[in-house]
Amino acid sequence: MAGIADALLAPNIEAGNMIYKDLVFMANSQSAGLVVGARAPVMLTSRADIAAPLLFSAPTAALCADALAASCPTRGIEPPWPTPSS
Repeated sequence: MAGIADALLAPNIEAGNMIYKDLVFMANSQSAGLVVGARAPVMLTSRADIAAPLLFSAPTAALCADALAASCPTRGIEPPWPTPSS
């Protein structure tokens, strides 16, 4: 893979954890942890995380939830915040 990756996908939680730890501890990368594919996005952070990954994960999860709600209104996901249409 060449270039700068916007997202990295892992086949399972163990592989994802290994990739995450390598990038954070060996490359000093910034990260946001998010599990997609459920009814709503799930923030996935580590107990050892400092504040930055938590601050990056929350808005990423909110953007993903908005995109899910907009792309599939019959999915039954109601955002807990007011939307422009309400």
